[in-house]
Amino acid sequence: MSRWSVAAAATVGERHIADGRPCEDAWTVRLHEFRGEPWMILAVSDGAGTAGRAQAGSACAVAAFADAAARCLYAAPGMSEDVLRDCLGAARVALAVEAGLAGVPIREFACTLLAAVIGPGTAAFAQIGDGAIVIAGDEPGSWAWMFEPQKGEYANETSFLTEEDAVARASVAVLTDPPAEVALFTDGMENLLIRTQPERHVVGQFFEQMFPPVRRASEAGLDDALCDHLAGYLATPQISARSDDDRTLILATSLRETVALAAQETETCATA
Repeated sequence: MSRWSVAAAATVGERHIADGRPCEDAWTVRLHEFRGEPWMILAVSDGAGTAGRAQAGSACAVAAFADAAARCLYAAPGMSEDVLRDCLGAARVALAVEAGLAGVPIREFACTLLAAVIGPGTAAFAQIGDGAIVIAGDEPGSWAWMFEPQKGEYANETSFLTEEDAVARASVAVLTDPPAEVALFTDGMENLLIRTQPERHVVGQFFEQMFPPVRRASEAGLDDALCDHLAGYLATPQISARSDDDRTLILATSLRETVALAAQETETCATA
């Protein structure tokens, strides 16, 4: 069974600080066991800057998606594209309920949503809006995004979960060979992690530098110390100089660097 270690963090953007706004990104990490099999649910969301309740929208979206995915897995471990869309729909319904209780239009809770549901022989991904989901390839050092970030006709435009056709237009995919490592991030990290020249590509070097500490985590699950370190890193001047927006990043790995090192040391001693 895969043993996942995870680090996740969000930091408020300098533009939000200047405007007196809080961080309007949100994330969630859920690790469950259904019928003896481990499953991991990850989600990130970016509240729309034009939405009056963006912070509440993103927080509601990630929680509602994770709750819906857990219910589906409890009923029947496994994930399909149709089930993914059902989970996205449940998240949108949750936003509609919040809007109704607040007496405001649902657009006041506008937000993006990116999610991954990974278990035995299954890696399911869904995306509405910008940001990206990046997975490790089969070759060492190879990285690729699952979907193109959903952009609008004009700069800074994207799709939101609150739109009527959002679930139908969502990018979804289910793989039968789960990647060993996956990262999810909101659009505040796009300028750092996706390059457009000479062609669009993932900045693999970033992930090669960021994943080793997560691989060395002593325990499976969400590592609080790593989360604190990641939050501090996302707030550093070298990162904020590249993006003044809210920044959220989840790093999840099933690899164990300490195991590889121990095996190498054993082999060296045996041949000495």
